[in-house]
Amino acid sequence: MSFRAPKRRHVKSTRFIKDSDSEDEGEPGPTDLKNNPSNLSVEEAVECIRTWQNFRKRHAGVSAESLFVGRKIEPEVLIEDDPFKMKTGGLVEMRGAFLKPTKEEFEDEVRLSRTFTAETNKRDEDADMLKYIETELAKRKGITKTEAEAPKYVV
Repeated sequence: MSFRAPKRRHVKSTRFIKDSDSEDEGEPGPTDLKNNPSNLSVEEAVECIRTWQNFRKRHAGVSAESLFVGRKIEPEVLIEDDPFKMKTGGLVEMRGAFLKPTKEEFEDEVRLSRTFTAETNKRDEDADMLKYIETELAKRKGITKTEAEAPKYVV
C-alpha cells in the first residue's frame, strides 16, 4: 500500500522585469514591498496589502445601455427605466406583498369568505341530495320502500 502526497495548488506567480530607467530607485513599489517584506513600517505594509487586494478585485463589466450612450450610466437610472421590472423580479412588487391589509380590504375578505361558506352550506343541503342520501341509507340498512311510498317524480 502506498500513499501519494496530495496535489498542491498552483499559485500564479508573476515576475517583473525591472528597468532602472523607468522606475524611481528611491521609492519602493508595491511589488518590491511584497517580495521583500523586511524593513517595512506598518503604514507601508497596510498600503501594500490594500493595493494587492485592489489588484485581485473583480471589476464589473460594461452594460449594453452605457455602450450605446457612450458614457457611464448609474445603476439607479437603469432600474428606473425598467418598465416591466425585469431587473428587480418581474411585475411583483415586494413592498405590497408584506403590507398588512387595510380595514376595508380585511372586511371584503371576511365578507367573501362568509358568502362562500353560506353558498357551500346551501349546496350541501340540497333537497335532491338529501333524498338520495336517505334512499341509499335505506338500501344499505335493508329497508325497502314500496312503490306507493316512493315518489313518482324527482323534483
